[in-house]
Amino acid sequence: MKKSIIAIAIAIAITAATPVFMPLAFAENKKENKEELPMEEVIITSSALNRKKAETALPVTVISGEELHHKASNTLGETLSATPGIANASFGPSVGQPVIRGQQGNRVRILQNSTGNIDASSSGPDHAVTIEPLLAESIEVLKGPSTLLYGGGAIGGVINVIDNRIPKTGADGVSGAFEQRIDSASEGKTSLLKLDGGSEDWAWHLDGLYRGWEDVKVPVDPIAGEHDDHGDSHNRIHNSGGKTKNITAGFSRIFDDGYLGFSVSHLDNKYGIPEGGHDHGGHSEGEDHEEHEEEEVWIDLKQNRYDIAGGYELGLAWAENIKWNLTYTDYKHLEYEGHEVATTYTSNSWENRLEASHSFAENWTGVIGMQNQRRVFQALAGHHDHDHEGEHAAFEGEDHDADALIPETQHLSNGLFWVESYQTGNWIHEFGGRVDVDQFTTDGHGAEDRDFTSLSFSASSIWQFHNNWSTSVALSRSERAPSIDELYSNVEGHDIIHGATGTIQLGNQDLNTEISNNIDFSLRWSFDKVKGDITLFYNDFSDYIYLMKTDHNDDHIDVYTYNQQDATFKGVEVSSNILLSNPGSWADWDLDVFADAIEGKNADGSYVPRLPPYRLGATLNLHKNNWGSYLRTTYAAAQDNPGLNEDPTDSYTRVDVAVNYSIASANTDTLLFLRVKNLTNAEIRNSTSFLRDVAPEAGRSLELGARVMF
Repeated sequence: MKKSIIAIAIAIAITAATPVFMPLAFAENKKENKEELPMEEVIITSSALNRKKAETALPVTVISGEELHHKASNTLGETLSATPGIANASFGPSVGQPVIRGQQGNRVRILQNSTGNIDASSSGPDHAVTIEPLLAESIEVLKGPSTLLYGGGAIGGVINVIDNRIPKTGADGVSGAFEQRIDSASEGKTSLLKLDGGSEDWAWHLDGLYRGWEDVKVPVDPIAGEHDDHGDSHNRIHNSGGKTKNITAGFSRIFDDGYLGFSVSHLDNKYGIPEGGHDHGGHSEGEDHEEHEEEEVWIDLKQNRYDIAGGYELGLAWAENIKWNLTYTDYKHLEYEGHEVATTYTSNSWENRLEASHSFAENWTGVIGMQNQRRVFQALAGHHDHDHEGEHAAFEGEDHDADALIPETQHLSNGLFWVESYQTGNWIHEFGGRVDVDQFTTDGHGAEDRDFTSLSFSASSIWQFHNNWSTSVALSRSERAPSIDELYSNVEGHDIIHGATGTIQLGNQDLNTEISNNIDFSLRWSFDKVKGDITLFYNDFSDYIYLMKTDHNDDHIDVYTYNQQDATFKGVEVSSNILLSNPGSWADWDLDVFADAIEGKNADGSYVPRLPPYRLGATLNLHKNNWGSYLRTTYAAAQDNPGLNEDPTDSYTRVDVAVNYSIASANTDTLLFLRVKNLTNAEIRNSTSFLRDVAPEAGRSLELGARVMF
């Protein structure tokens, strides 16, 4: 009988980890003071209590500094894809949506400085996440339900991208960074500039980025299997190029005990949808090339975001400090088919977040807060002639008899949350609850307004049972209301084809609240030369909402429908860092290793579609004087259980290598770097991607760049 993927992964992880850290557990470092938790410098700002990583039972990943610079890529999903428990749902090179423990879209809450990044990425796999990883100072990932802090949308996890657009402290003069990088696979060029300045009382921030790229080179013909010759180069993903412009400005007034600031940002992103992702029946060999180009699908996306943020230290028992964030986001993207606008997505949203921390007794802390959101969202379908070389005009559809792919819908969400933490001896206990009220008001014909009340609870404990060892368990019950697209896609019965994906997606107005019961168990170790953790998780869903391929129409267009049934997810994540060098060695060496695996099944026994396979990876890091380098290898197994009506994917091994050199002077620090991605030119088709059969990942790519900090 075939072993389950989880059993295999657990066996591999334990076998790999045991020889490394078990002998150390009994060999040294038998210190007497067991009251102190291991030293952790990283503060998790995404947790309400601003805990250090060792002081929270939540599985947390923080990427910052040199590690972030090495991993930062063009999309958020690709940036995080080498992290245990996180995969990338690509839709060609321009779109990379993060997948946390098999959850993506509406279950992954993506934040920019702790408030929602409200775009249309959760409404379609072809929609880009409107966050630029290269401009981030750090990225925090909370894996597993985080609905207490960020609402029902965080039932799968939270990604908080943190930058300095609203400075929290004063500045002394001007500092900044300039970076230029190029890569060979897409002939891409990226330029960015960051500036910070001010005085003790005032601070300001400015950053900007420009990126342009061409069709991406891949190791094989991008269209898998037998197909007609489409006439273009067979080692490039046709229509996968694009360009991005991003600019942000902010300033703050700094007080003795706090700050208050404002920022504004503008994003302009244009990118093509790879051929095959929107194929409405295919092309014949004799089809005219110009006509074929007229059918190319591409997206023109614009977003303006305005933020106000403040914090103040009150020093009172019932309110030690308060934090306030207010965000307004104006989002719009047009989906072109050739020179015609085929679909228009618009989203306007407000989000308000206010929280206050308290400490009524020694070792007893907590936070209470409120979160409010108002969003108006719609997607209109209808063709509108327009010269795509100029600035796109607003297309509301009134004069073009446009049908609603998603009718104009207002979503009001109001939530209250409360979290408490108590530390006694070698134990830290944390518990809390949240209530959310979600109201949907729609203008769709035949559509019904819906409202939901959701309750979420969690409790966790950490036990520092040895100076070098700790264990934790976290229990949670989380509820999530359906999203606008899950309820109202094609609700008016027009069966509109989403041009970018070439599919028909049908919403379901009868959807109920989705309930998740989750348990996480973690073991952590920290020695002089070895530190790491292993986490086992089990997630039991009631009324799990999923998009399943159910049929195809007379024109052979695939029809996907939102359905509900119970489902379970279980998995394992392992990560460890091993210091290989001793003081006085020729160079500093260390090794990062990781493994992860997940299995998801519906109540009817079918596998949840588009889950990542199990993975094993290792990164060897070297530092010698001004030189640094790494060699990273990742093995991903074949995905033999791709889900109903989905295709399996083959295994692959990806190798990345890099070398960098730093130059320090009186006023600047310069970093020169050279990286080779996918060194062996492996064919990589992600099981998480809707386009795995037509758009594999990029082939061997040389990336060359320089970063000057001053």
